[in-house]
Amino acid sequence: MNSLDSRFEPIHEQFQPVGIEKVRELEAMLGVPLPKAYVTFLSLYGGCGFSGDAYVTFSDRKLPIFTFLDDRKLLSTLEVYPDLTAEGKLSIADDMAGNPYVLDAATGKVFFIDFSVNPPVGTKIAASFDEFLASIEVQPFE
Repeated sequence: MNSLDSRFEPIHEQFQPVGIEKVRELEAMLGVPLPKAYVTFLSLYGGCGFSGDAYVTFSDRKLPIFTFLDDRKLLSTLEVYPDLTAEGKLSIADDMAGNPYVLDAATGKVFFIDFSVNPPVGTKIAASFDEFLASIEVQPFE
């Protein structure tokens, strides 16, 4: 991930990378270090959107993805989801309905939590953050 990936677009006029001090703050609150691939992503893009309609593809399924969360939203989700925080899990992205994509900082696995059903359903999407990124397909806006 050395050059910028054209699938991602800044939410504001330019990308707003997350600094290492914010990463350390997140890690302290989670009680575990974040996977290196995710820290690299944060250092390049921070919170961002996509250059078209974006989907996460896994096991012959497609789920929409809307944005990756910026440092402020990352910190606030630790308070919104205290049960996940206690397990070392961090909401890192969402779909347009606000359903989160969650990173397990200890294992690197990424899950999707569907709150549109009761009880909410968590589904493993990827075994690592790199696999998660590779599963994102973007169809250009028309």
